[in-house]
Amino acid sequence: MKIVFIILFMLIGFQACSMHKISEYEALNAYNQGNYKKAYGFYKELCDSGKAMGCYNLGNMYYLGGVGVKQSYSSAKEFQHKACEGGYIDGCYNLAVLYRDGQGVKQNYFKAVKLFEKTCENGRLAGCYNVGFMYKNGQGVKQSYSNAKVFYHKACEGGLPYGCEKYSILDKKGY
Repeated sequence: MKIVFIILFMLIGFQACSMHKISEYEALNAYNQGNYKKAYGFYKELCDSGKAMGCYNLGNMYYLGGVGVKQSYSSAKEFQHKACEGGYIDGCYNLAVLYRDGQGVKQNYFKAVKLFEKTCENGRLAGCYNVGFMYKNGQGVKQSYSNAKVFYHKACEGGLPYGCEKYSILDKKGY
C-alpha cells in the first residue's frame, strides 16, 4: 500500500511539473536579460497555447532579427497574423505595416488600410494617423483629404502630435 502512495505522489508531482505554464512575465524577463533563445521558447509556448501576446513577440523577434532568430518578414507576418486573430491589437498594427511596406507579403494597401482602421477603432492612435496618411495619398482607398482630416483629427485628439500637425495643414487648406 505504501508503494502505491509513493508512485501516486511521484505521478502527481511529475504532472504538476509538466503543467507549469510559462507566464508572460517570465518570457519578457528572459528577453530583457538578453536570453533570446529562452525568450523565444517561452513566447513560442505561449503562442502555441493560444496567447496572442506570445505570437506578437515572436513576430517582433522575426521582424527585427538578430535577437535569437534570423530576420524573416514572412515569419513576422505569420506570427503577427496569429496575434491579430487572437485579439492583440498591436499585432494587427504590425501586420498592417507589413502589408503597407510589402515586407514578407505582397504589398497590399487595401489590407493595410483595413488593419489600420481596426487598430484605430481600438484606440491605437498611430493606426488613425496611418489611415489618414493613406487617404491623403490614395493608397488602398480613394484619395480623400476630408477623410484624411477625420483620421488625423482622431490621432490629434488622442494626443499624437504629428496627427495634429497633419490635421492643421489640411484644415488651413480648407478641407
